[in-house]
Amino acid sequence: MSSKINQDSASADNHQGNKEEEEVIEEDLWGRSLPAELLELILSKLFFVVDIHNFHAVCKTWRSITVSISPPRQLPPPLSYVDSSFPLLIQFMERGRMYSLFHPLYKYTWDMEFPPQVRDGMKFMYFAKYGWSLIRVAQVSDHQYPYLFLFNPLTQEIKKLPTMPMPFLSFCLRESMLFTCPPDSQSSDCSVVAIFAHAVDHSSIYVHKLGQADWKKHDLQTENCLNFLPYSNLILYQGLYYCLDLEGNLGVFDIQDIQHSWIVHHIEHEFLPCEDSSSDDDEDFPWKVSLGDLVSLVEHNGRLLVVYINSGDPDVFELDLERKVCVPLKSLGKKTALFVSRGASFSQRAVVSGTGNKVFGPLVLMNQNGTYGIYDDSFRFYSFTTGKYHSFFDNLSNLYGVKYVRDRSWLPILAKLPLRVVEDGSKKKVRVLELNFLGRGSMYRYPSLMDESFNLNKMAGKRGPQTFSSLTSLCLNFVGAYSESMEGFLSNCPSLERLCLHCVYDLGRLTISDLSLKSTPSLVESSIAGGLNCDKDFILKFSPLFSTSLSQLTKLTLDCEYMQLDFPENFPPLIYLKQLELQVTEYEHQSILPWLDLIEACPMLSRLKMKTTESTDFKGSLEWKAAKESHKSLEVVEIVGFIAFSTAGEFLINLIHNTASLKKIIIDPPKKYYTVFSFINERDFEVEARRFAKERLEVALAPSVEVVIISQ
Repeated sequence: MSSKINQDSASADNHQGNKEEEEVIEEDLWGRSLPAELLELILSKLFFVVDIHNFHAVCKTWRSITVSISPPRQLPPPLSYVDSSFPLLIQFMERGRMYSLFHPLYKYTWDMEFPPQVRDGMKFMYFAKYGWSLIRVAQVSDHQYPYLFLFNPLTQEIKKLPTMPMPFLSFCLRESMLFTCPPDSQSSDCSVVAIFAHAVDHSSIYVHKLGQADWKKHDLQTENCLNFLPYSNLILYQGLYYCLDLEGNLGVFDIQDIQHSWIVHHIEHEFLPCEDSSSDDDEDFPWKVSLGDLVSLVEHNGRLLVVYINSGDPDVFELDLERKVCVPLKSLGKKTALFVSRGASFSQRAVVSGTGNKVFGPLVLMNQNGTYGIYDDSFRFYSFTTGKYHSFFDNLSNLYGVKYVRDRSWLPILAKLPLRVVEDGSKKKVRVLELNFLGRGSMYRYPSLMDESFNLNKMAGKRGPQTFSSLTSLCLNFVGAYSESMEGFLSNCPSLERLCLHCVYDLGRLTISDLSLKSTPSLVESSIAGGLNCDKDFILKFSPLFSTSLSQLTKLTLDCEYMQLDFPENFPPLIYLKQLELQVTEYEHQSILPWLDLIEACPMLSRLKMKTTESTDFKGSLEWKAAKESHKSLEVVEIVGFIAFSTAGEFLINLIHNTASLKKIIIDPPKKYYTVFSFINERDFEVEARRFAKERLEVALAPSVEVVIISQ
């Protein structure tokens, strides 16, 4: 252990000015009063590179502390350092006989041999997730053809897959594969799905379900697969499988009916990567993709992204499936990290400080002479915040380019399931059940959890049929739900008081029978967030429950933000509702005024909170029908995101005219808005709100009504 400390000389000139003395003290405030030994001890306890950088950023003295600690000769097993906060990098070595695991934050590398039964042969990784990988072994001899196996590099568990037809791996132009869930011994739902292009006009999809003896082959219709050469990873997104080809065309299919659902869409790009390229192949490859580049499909908070990496900065697009267009994405948000590689590409929450809004991938640097360096253990990433590549370990000031390393891949680790269970004292009955899969890159299909030990049906079976009879709160977030599963589950929850369904896939098509919800007479609070793949008639389908199954609610939250909706002529009454929260968006042909009808249908409503967002300015009429009678219970109205002299203003004026019981109005305007020409078009929404209150609200309101405008 060594350290180097810069300290002031004891014989410093006593005649220095007071100002200079104060500056030194302020600059080195943290270091002057702490012994060097203590600083060395603190630094020696830090393992994450990000934490070490933060340590050195404190002040000049802390920056001078260096502690040399070499990793122990005999490293502990990688499982000791594995968690879901940051994935490992895996690389095959020694002609496929060995592999290395690299932890980017600890800078530890473990070199390991493959088990003897799969040791021989060059290897290629197709897919990795949940700590498992799908690997192809090249042909070893005339008697051993290429084969696939599932492998857990941490535990070295192996699951060999059945032999496939000869052309399956040996004679194909391009292929892409995945497996659907952790292939452990208890999981009966795991399938391996592969798409192959055997020729320019001949593509097939193969499916193997673990436990079965063979593969099922599905030949694709020629007119729908002509020239489709799969290039990106295959991804399961919102119940369908997606894959991009070399020209940026998108292949889509449903595994339940592959031959009839298979279709290829041409995807437009609002901005093409490498648009300055002078390549002669532009006519053949209009998407400007070459065989050395990386193209990945990634699910990110319910959206589908396309990531493109060549020798320059990564390009990230949001794939708008409705318009069939890729829209450039300039930021991931400070709480999200994106990991891309040939075998695994995914987004996850940036748990480790300093890793948010960054793209991490296996990259090697280009030298000044145009050559690439060796594939060392250095680790590079791209920051959307700075628009540059950085490293935890070295200075990239001489960066002339990067190259994607094809033989390295991320190994995502199966995190602890986002399951929160609160039980009673006897631990035989569940009172609170919460599932939150938002931001984890995959959706859970209710009620069968990926890890069978957490299967809700089995949980009930082990503890008895009364397991959920005392359940008072059920919350599902970013979860897929079949109607029959939900109905069957809710019918066994007679004590349920609170039901939350947030970002539930196909929520608009979810039909919960009156019988199942009538079995929950205590249900008084519900929070519904418009799910993925919801139709415009979501409210039309859902609102009839207001007069039947949900009629006893006292609190309701509806999140329909960024949803274009059709509204019923009349909302069924919610006669007991006292609190209503709405999150809504205005579009060119959809105003927020129809929500006035829902408020009118809640005669006991005492508090309303509405959050408004504006996608495009509403172009229709701002006139709205008068209420049949004045509201006599509504006392507090709060509007978040209020933009004065807009539809939100007309909504509030209309509400005031039809309410006789108002006591308080809370207005929370958006922050200041700046355009490119901000010196001309700067908008101060708070100032506008105060002017609106003076010009419009003072005239419409009784003197006893309090108006509060939140300052920004």
